[in-house]
Formats: sequence, structure tokens, C-alpha cells
Amino acid sequence: MPLAIFQSNARPIMEDTERVPIELKIVAALFIVSGVFSALDIVFSLFRGSLNLDLGVLFIFVGLGLLRLQPLWHTLALLFTGLTLVGILVFLIWVILDSRPPSLEVFGQTVNHSAREVALVLGALYFALEAWKLYVLTRRDVKQLFDG
Repeated sequence: MPLAIFQSNARPIMEDTERVPIELKIVAALFIVSGVFSALDIVFSLFRGSLNLDLGVLFIFVGLGLLRLQPLWHTLALLFTGLTLVGILVFLIWVILDSRPPSLEVFGQTVNHSAREVALVLGALYFALEAWKLYVLTRRDVKQLFDG
């Protein structure tokens, strides 16, 4: 079976989702949606004549693994969320410290006058979302679901 490593100790999704907290279901859904967007980006890049290998596709498996309460995918969710938080912090620091104003393109139109503020607000919102995901993934009740 080619997907055997992804399904080690796999449990039926329907059986376990009853004991999965709603917050964890939301985190899993966010991973799955992100993975689907990554997959769509790969497909659309092929239509444009380029090959874009986006590892974000793995987030589909992370989300499904979280719903199945598989410890490997919980660990990877923690890793990816932590790396994302670090990346957002680096981005926010860069936006604050860079002397050149960032440019923002909206529907093909370049907007320079408020790009820094928009980048800071969007970055802060994204950071808050990822911090919430990390909180959910590290809650005692959630961690216990993956221990046994």
C-alpha cells in the first residue's frame, strides 16, 4: 500500500471525530484548506507553463491526521505552526525596520501610500491566527488525545 506511512495506526475518521474538540476540528480544517489552495496553485502554475512545487500540499495530510488523532501529524502540525510563527515575526520585523516603503498590488494596481500599515495589520492578524492554532495544539486535553 503506497500510503502506508501516512496511515500508520490509522483510525476511521467518523469514529474519532466525536471526541475531537471543535477547536481542533477548526485547526484541522484550516490546514486542509491551506493544503487545497497549495494544490490549486500547483495546478494553475502548470496551466501557465511552469512547475511550482508547493510543500503546503502536505497540509491536507496534516489536517486529516489531526482529525484521525494520529500523533505524527500532531507533531508536524506543531512544527509547521511554529515555523510559520517565526516566519511571520521575521516578516513583521522586516516591514518595521526596512526604510523603503513596501509596495502592495491590489487587483493589478500598485498601492504605495499605506502598504506598510496594511502589511503590519495583515501580518498581525495572521500571527494571531497561528498563535491560536498553536494554543489549541498544545492544550492539555488536545495533547492527551494524541497520547492514547
